[in-house]
Amino acid sequence: MQGRVLIVEDDSVLLDILVETFEGRGYSVHPSKSGTEALDVMETLGFDAVITDLVMDGEDGLAVLEKAREKNPEAAAVLLTGYGDMTSALRALRLSADDYILKPISAQVLADRVEEILTAREKRRREILAGLSLICCTRCQKIHDQEGPWRPVEEFLENRTGARVVSALCPECMKEGSQKPGGK
Repeated sequence: MQGRVLIVEDDSVLLDILVETFEGRGYSVHPSKSGTEALDVMETLGFDAVITDLVMDGEDGLAVLEKAREKNPEAAAVLLTGYGDMTSALRALRLSADDYILKPISAQVLADRVEEILTAREKRRREILAGLSLICCTRCQKIHDQEGPWRPVEEFLENRTGARVVSALCPECMKEGSQKPGGK
């Protein structure tokens, strides 16, 4: 699975094409036919990418983009429009849109662009994690990254990466434990 994508488009034919394209590339896709519907969906679901039309009845694409940034600043955000103008382009930039694309656009080209954005974000995230200077207590094994409090390794990793850490024994430690007197 590539990730979760919210596609907001009031043109049902284009929406179907985009959904089919992204699902064909392994994404979990949630289609919305209006900005209002998308805002409701974002209350309960998180997304790795949000692709939204600019001009729609009710809430417009800029409102969707603003909410997407509030919910997940790391999500890719692409604004599509058939009515591009400087004012909306500047507002999109202020809201940190990753791209502002004029219609018509090929669904394949759009999917390629979203993948480029997601790949670049992942690369940046890995570089940041690799560049962290961590201090680990030799006694309690808590970590301190010079930005926050001392935290257990599992909590630190979960907060930084979103990964759920589960404690277990590796095969070597399991074997060592079974060889010790009283080991299980």
